[in-house]
Amino acid sequence: NLFHQGGVSGIHHQALPGSSTADRTAAMSLYAMPILMANLGAEMLYILDKRLRAQWVAVGPRDRVLKVVAFHVFQEKLYDEAFRPQRVYDTARVWQVFANLAHSSVMRLSKASMDMLYIMMLMGFKYQLLCSRAPDDILKITLLHLNSIKDKA
Repeated sequence: NLFHQGGVSGIHHQALPGSSTADRTAAMSLYAMPILMANLGAEMLYILDKRLRAQWVAVGPRDRVLKVVAFHVFQEKLYDEAFRPQRVYDTARVWQVFANLAHSSVMRLSKASMDMLYIMMLMGFKYQLLCSRAPDDILKITLLHLNSIKDKA
């Protein structure tokens, strides 16, 4: 297995005594929620911005909606929960979290619109993950997402 033979980069990784690759993967996945929440939140804000622009929503109301949603997407309480070691939420729970976040402003989405928004969020983030060549690319994607939101705030 490449992990125990030094991997593609030639760097030798010491296996943890008594732990399998599956054990290490399961342990690492307990810390995936913050990355998932930040990236899907950024994707949601990007898509909402594009949709509001396409519908010719005036700059003032559009910016207010996006700022309120961004505030709720990155609220401390949400990330206190996300940073707690835990299994990744199932799809229905992630959908519900983002439906609540999308409705935190005056904007309302039908279930069909929220379903479409969620699918586009997932597709955007999955595409970026599939284009990643190394694990640190995921961190770079996350930082890019966070910087793009910071630049708009």
